[in-house]
Amino acid sequence: MRAVLRTARYWLPLLAGTLCLVIAGYTSPVVTYLLIIASFALLFDGCTAMFARAGGTGSLRDFKQ
Repeated sequence: MRAVLRTARYWLPLLAGTLCLVIAGYTSPVVTYLLIIASFALLFDGCTAMFARAGGTGSLRDFKQ
């Protein structure tokens, strides 16, 4: 169960952001604007969470000053 929650932390925002972009194509301009802003925020959240999980990306443990 814990492994499912860990992967959902990364993939749910990415899927929700993509879904917002698809729905934005079929709505009015005001709703489209709001959905695009929401999708960028969700995609940014998902991508940065995946980047933080990746090993060897130059964290403080790798490069101590």
